[in-house]
Amino acid sequence: PAEAQRELFRSYESRLDLGRGACPFKDPSNALIVESSLRHYDQQRYLLGAWCVMPNNVHAIVAPLEGRPLATVVQAWKSFTARKLNQALGLAGRFWQEEYFDHLIRSAKEHERFERYIIANPAKAGLMGWHSVSTLGQTTI
Repeated sequence: PAEAQRELFRSYESRLDLGRGACPFKDPSNALIVESSLRHYDQQRYLLGAWCVMPNNVHAIVAPLEGRPLATVVQAWKSFTARKLNQALGLAGRFWQEEYFDHLIRSAKEHERFERYIIANPAKAGLMGWHSVSTLGQTTI
């Protein structure tokens, strides 16, 4: 079952990496809306680790602070950015898919693996001039 889930995730990721369909974050001003939202409550409501805004999805390592469930943090990001992005794009209605993928990181080794994945994601997807931000403060372009 675990291997089947990993294979399903790999298949999903490879489809996202093709950059087909709506890719609202190819436009840097739209990507900046998401980036600003991720950074806004860092250190206040959660600790933001490595993150990357891809053309059609977002990756982030986040540790919600006491009393801030992950679902509440993600809902706040989605709600704020949906309003701003719909306005910028002249759209209305649902912007984000209803569900999101999350994984509880249980060890330093696992944290390092997820951080490497996020930082490498733009290059893996064939994106040039894209960036990720790691918890070490390094930016990869």
